[in-house]
Amino acid sequence: MSQTKTKRLSNIDVELTAKFFRGFGDPNRLRILEHLLENESNTEELAELLKAPVPQMNRHLTCLMWCGYIIAREIEGRTYYSIADEQIKELIKIAEDLMANRAYFLNTCKIIK
Repeated sequence: MSQTKTKRLSNIDVELTAKFFRGFGDPNRLRILEHLLENESNTEELAELLKAPVPQMNRHLTCLMWCGYIIAREIEGRTYYSIADEQIKELIKIAEDLMANRAYFLNTCKIIK
């Protein structure tokens, strides 16, 4: 490994990077993000779409917003959520592309559940 790569790896906060990716690790949070790629939505709409209780949806939305994946805005007393920025959209698209090429291996992996 070159010195440049070694230096880069030592400068990365691996724990924080892993935490960043865990934000995408919950299936419901990922479903929310996938939906928000195309549609700005409020809590009730997302809860109905995912067939999840509103309190559970609020926890997921709070997590996604706190971590900077989504943003919120108020319209007539309701909070609507959307993807925070283009980088999050790009990352989800890259993940979808990578997953499509590795679906078999991911489905058969005994370590990552």
